[in-house]
Amino acid sequence: MVRMSDWIKDDTLLERALNARRDKQFKSFEAVYVNRVSDEILLVYEHGGGDTRSREDFERFLADLQKVISSGPMHILEGNFPYGEDFPDKVPSLLQQVPTLFGVPPDDLDLSMESLKLLDKAFEGNDISQGLEDPYFAALMAYCGEAIRLATNGQWEMRRSDRFPDIWEPWIIPAVGLPISVADELFESLHEDIPFSLYGRMEAARFLSQPR
Repeated sequence: MVRMSDWIKDDTLLERALNARRDKQFKSFEAVYVNRVSDEILLVYEHGGGDTRSREDFERFLADLQKVISSGPMHILEGNFPYGEDFPDKVPSLLQQVPTLFGVPPDDLDLSMESLKLLDKAFEGNDISQGLEDPYFAALMAYCGEAIRLATNGQWEMRRSDRFPDIWEPWIIPAVGLPISVADELFESLHEDIPFSLYGRMEAARFLSQPR
């Protein structure tokens, strides 16, 4: 049984967490609580939600954030997207991983925009930020991108990042309309959108890419 009286707000740990945060790679924090019985740490995020970690996991979490600070600015694909210019060639095999990774029957994943709602449902009750990690991130990139590609009669195009020349960014070039950065749309959906909706984010990107 969880008792709210067991949790104590700890502004010192909050300050450490905020100081460790870097750029958009990590969510910002509103509060940190410590369980006086179990010594667990509860991180409360600025725009809602949170997660509980052991003291050991919390210290490891802060250490990882500090590594980001010491390494300088990061691209959103760095560390969670081990693919380069040949990513479109990997899309078919990544699509085959989606049913197992997200627990959705293969026959239901028809690569339509509507099918993205099934992936939204798969995240219900789970930590959405897990979608930013390998292998989930690349599989989602493949599925979301392919759904947009088919909906716009488009094609994949890999573009070298202007600021990070070692990073190749996946884009969809619609038959008619503006290019869509799949990486940006996916990252923003997993990291920023409240309420979370892959379908909503990708459908909006498709719609806004089309000429008026």
